[in-house]
Amino acid sequence: MKQITSATKNKAVEIICTAFEGIDAVTSIIKYDHKKEERVKVLFNFCVNVAMEKEGAFFTADEMGVALLFKSWKKLTFASTVSNYFNLVHYGITWQRAPQMIIRELRLQKRRTKEKHLYFWLLGFDNSVKDLQRMIQVRDFCFEYAKECQLPIAAETSSKGALKMYLRYGFKIYDEWKPQADKPTLYFIIRDWKA
Repeated sequence: MKQITSATKNKAVEIICTAFEGIDAVTSIIKYDHKKEERVKVLFNFCVNVAMEKEGAFFTADEMGVALLFKSWKKLTFASTVSNYFNLVHYGITWQRAPQMIIRELRLQKRRTKEKHLYFWLLGFDNSVKDLQRMIQVRDFCFEYAKECQLPIAAETSSKGALKMYLRYGFKIYDEWKPQADKPTLYFIIRDWKA
């Protein structure tokens, strides 16, 4: 796998947009209106920008898959924080939804592990090329990267199917959170680099 650069960032954003098209978790974040495609692009542009600055935005070898796995302790510069969050709020989620999103993020931050770790944010593939070999390439890269850094990998999921896969690959649940009665439980998971 190779790092995403400013020259390849737009391609990475497009891949993630197509991979997450129509996914409820995405449409629940953005303002869902006639500009939804633009808003989804703003959201994933934000994700890739943040991961790049935290040294954790990667392409598969054929540049058809994207993995965001960044260093938890890395901080964004002040200018980058202002610019990225302004664009996300103004063009993606809207100012009316911002307080709700900030409160949710603060609650997530309180539950996340405090130890230094690699944070596995998301994984997306171009819809024309999903196959097991690319998934294995990403899995192996993540595990090797964690071993090289001697850091655990942490993530969250509300998908029972994804959780089952994570547990099979050595992740453990360290916390759970049910934000509302009508929302699925969010599982906080971690995998030791020695696993």
